[in-house]
Amino acid sequence: MKLFYRIIIALYITFFPCLQVIRAQEQAFSSSTHYAKRMETFLKEGKLPTGKVIMFGDSHMEYGGDWNRFFHTDHLIINRGIVGDDAIGMYHRLSMIIKAKPRAVFFSCGTNDLSHNLPIDKVFCNIVKTIERLHNGSPHTQIFVCSLFPLCPSKGVWKLLSGKEKMIKELNKKLEQYCFQHRYTFIDLYKKLLLSINSEYINPIFSIDGLHLSKEGYNVWVDEIKKYIVTK
Repeated sequence: MKLFYRIIIALYITFFPCLQVIRAQEQAFSSSTHYAKRMETFLKEGKLPTGKVIMFGDSHMEYGGDWNRFFHTDHLIINRGIVGDDAIGMYHRLSMIIKAKPRAVFFSCGTNDLSHNLPIDKVFCNIVKTIERLHNGSPHTQIFVCSLFPLCPSKGVWKLLSGKEKMIKELNKKLEQYCFQHRYTFIDLYKKLLLSINSEYINPIFSIDGLHLSKEGYNVWVDEIKKYIVTK
C-alpha cells in the first residue's frame, strides 16, 4: 500500500503542472511570416485524406521535404512541419490533423521551445498537452515521439540555444519516461546522432549548420522509423 501511494505521489509531482491550461508565451506561435504562409498553403490544400502517416513538427520535419521518397511510398506520408514552430503552435493547428484520423503521427518538437527561454518543465508540459489533445481527438492513431537532437557548435552556434545541451538531454529523458508510462513510442534519435557515447554533441557529418540535419542525418532518422512505416 505504501508503494502504491509513493507511485501516485511521484506521478502527481511529475504531471500536475501539465494539468494547467497552455498559455501563450512571449513569442506568439503565429508571429512569423513563414508560419502564416505555411498555414495558408495547408488550408488551400484542403481537408487531409484519412488514414495517412503525418510528419508533424518544426523545421526538422519541414526540411525533410517529401518523406515518401525515403520509403518509396506514394502519397502515404504527409509533411506538416513548420520552421520555427513550437508546442503551442502545434497545439493550435491540431484540429486539421485530428479530423484526418491518421494512421500514425511522428511528432517532433521542443527545440524552439527551449530557444524561447522557457523552463524545461513548462516545455515538457506544453508538449504533453499537445500529445494528449492528439490522442484524445484521434485515439486510434499511433503516436511516435521523436527526441530532440544534439547540437553541433563546430558547425554553427545558435545563440538562443547556446549552452542548453544539458537541457536537451533532460527534456529527452522526461519525454522518454512519459512515453513509456503512456505507451507511446519514443524514437531516441539523440543517441544515434551523437559523435560518441561520451559526447553531448552531434556527429558533424549529421548536421549542416549546428542545428539542422544533413542528408546523412536524415538517413539516420529514416533508418530508425522505417520499421514503423507500413507500406503494404
